[in-house]
Amino acid sequence: MSLTNDQILEALRRITLPDGGDIVSRDFVRALNVDGGAVRFVLEVPAEKGPAMEPVRAAAEKLVAGLEGVTSATAILTAHVANPKSAPEFENRRSSQAASRA
Repeated sequence: MSLTNDQILEALRRITLPDGGDIVSRDFVRALNVDGGAVRFVLEVPAEKGPAMEPVRAAAEKLVAGLEGVTSATAILTAHVANPKSAPEFENRRSSQAASRA
């Protein structure tokens, strides 16, 4: 029997968070890919939680790697600001380009 995304997500529900919930119910699991026995996924967390979530990432990767049928597991941790502002240098460059066209 080949692995499915649903089976992986069900297993990942066992990874609980210190502030409540689990990584699936909190919608942190992204880009889940099962290719034969190779499983890859991203944990996308709020920026302020980023560094503290490394042990959670490691636990999730270890849990998935131990599932029957999994030959390799890779979990990547990423943390983004919810609404990042444009980088000032990009805005300045865009403004100067527009001015040079005028």
